[in-house]
Amino acid sequence: MNSALTQQIAEQHWQAGMSTHLQLGLGSPIEAGDDLITSNSSVSDVVQQMERQMETHRREQDDAISKLKQLYVLVNPDQVTSFLNYHQSLPHLLLEAAPQIGDSFGIDTLIKLELSEIGDEPATLRATVLWPGSVEDGNAALNAFDQNYWIANCNKASGKLVIDRELV
Repeated sequence: MNSALTQQIAEQHWQAGMSTHLQLGLGSPIEAGDDLITSNSSVSDVVQQMERQMETHRREQDDAISKLKQLYVLVNPDQVTSFLNYHQSLPHLLLEAAPQIGDSFGIDTLIKLELSEIGDEPATLRATVLWPGSVEDGNAALNAFDQNYWIANCNKASGKLVIDRELV
């Protein structure tokens, strides 16, 4: 099928979909990010808008991961970065957690990020605070972090992130 015919068929499907959307009382125009998709929008307009949104999202994700690399020590950076790109909510959660970790463990605390793969279990990202103090103080700091931040926010990680401490 040639591209002009494909474009024409796609536009007919788009128009039919918009017509159904309007008949169902779902409103018009449809908001897509900062752009508006109207019943007069062509398929190529919609595709271009979606491509712009995807590019913006990709840049934001890359920026978040770059900031993470300044706050955390990545063990096997390529693997960790790949995992973060796949689980796209984690970089933002880790950026949000960093000052909370600093409040509980101290501002100059080192935190390493590494993938934990045990047998057939799905991979999990581990953020490990390297704690030079006593066991008691490390436990107290971890408990403070849990109570002040992590318990209320761990659901955002969808089971893909563990934050713990390691005595050094």
